[in-house]
Amino acid sequence: MASVDDYESFQIDHVVPKSKCPRDSVNELDNLALACKPCNFFKRAVMPEGSSREDKVRWAARYIQGRRLERLKEVVAIRELAYGPS
Repeated sequence: MASVDDYESFQIDHVVPKSKCPRDSVNELDNLALACKPCNFFKRAVMPEGSSREDKVRWAARYIQGRRLERLKEVVAIRELAYGPS
């Protein structure tokens, strides 16, 4: 962390989204993970694949990385439209 205040940029994420999890296990410790706001936003209510918590977290990390790359490509394309190729 660059600053003591960076903890505010993290959120508690549900490995299995609240909307897809049995009510009685939504907030169990095994279903919670620390995520930065952008990663939590990218994942949203996507159901990760895998049989264990670790498999689901790894799957979600790959999914989020893919979404971030898609967004980066979009940003680059918009910049090229606005400012021309670099």
